[in-house]
Formats: sequence, C-alpha cells, structure tokens
Amino acid sequence: MGDKIYKTADELSAILEARGVILDLDPVPLLRREGYYALINGYKEPFLDKRAMQSCAEDRYLPGTKLSDIHELFHFDRKLREALFPTLCTRRQRCVLLLSTRSV
Repeated sequence: MGDKIYKTADELSAILEARGVILDLDPVPLLRREGYYALINGYKEPFLDKRAMQSCAEDRYLPGTKLSDIHELFHFDRKLREALFPTLCTRRQRCVLLLSTRSV
C-alpha cells in the first residue's frame, strides 16, 4: 500500500469541488477544524453517485450535493452522540453490575 501524500485544506477543497461538491461553505476553516477524514470520509456515503463511480476510480457526488449537506449530517450525528452517550454509559454500567453479581 502506497503512502498518502499530505494535502492542504486548499488542495482538499479543490478535490471536493472537482468531484462535484458545491462549496457553499468556506471549506478551509471547516476542514482544518473538523478534519477531512472525520467530516468527508465519515459522512459522504449518502451523497455518493454510485452510477458515476462505476466508470472512474474516485468518489463522485450526486448532482446538487453541497458541503453544507455533508456538514449538517456530521453535526446531527455529533449532537445525537452527545445526547445519547451519558445514557448509554449509565445503562452499560448497570449491565456490568448485573452481570458481575450473577452467580455462574
């Protein structure tokens, strides 16, 4: 597997635009703050144009896909995780306690 070459936020922005993403937000501060992998690779799936990708080796986005669409999904998921995490931790702890006190 070849080593990936570091790309600046400006270069990553140009790649997104070339792949069909409408840059309706300033991508440079967004990519610097959130990270390309976390934002784009983590949330691109619903926006990919699978048909267009059959004839090329790189990602292609559905017509009309905006950077703000991807960012909104990312932000929604973050808020959902923040809301659910404390409850999940409490429930997990209760399950661990119940399992640890059961006789085998």
